[in-house]
Amino acid sequence: MPSVLVAVLKGELLGSANLVASDLPPRPELTPWLAQLFVAPTRRRAGVGAALACAILERARQCGHPRVYLYTSGTLPQYYSRLGWRVVERLASLERERTVMVYDL
Repeated sequence: MPSVLVAVLKGELLGSANLVASDLPPRPELTPWLAQLFVAPTRRRAGVGAALACAILERARQCGHPRVYLYTSGTLPQYYSRLGWRVVERLASLERERTVMVYDL
């Protein structure tokens, strides 16, 4: 760790995601984290984000981790819930409400 996964199709960058040891300063005891999931705007709603999240989970599994965390805000907790993530807590961080989620491997 860290690990960076990149999705590319015929030379076009579709998106990327990171597996990092720590991503939320108020919760340093939680590890590892899916962080900085990004999908190119023209490729959103095509399953790229879900594929990247899945690949990060597989990478964490290969490294022997029993679970992976992420934090998000806005409507994105609903997106991750559909992918099998569950809410751990909601807290204020970086001047916004954040939702911490976990995926048990």
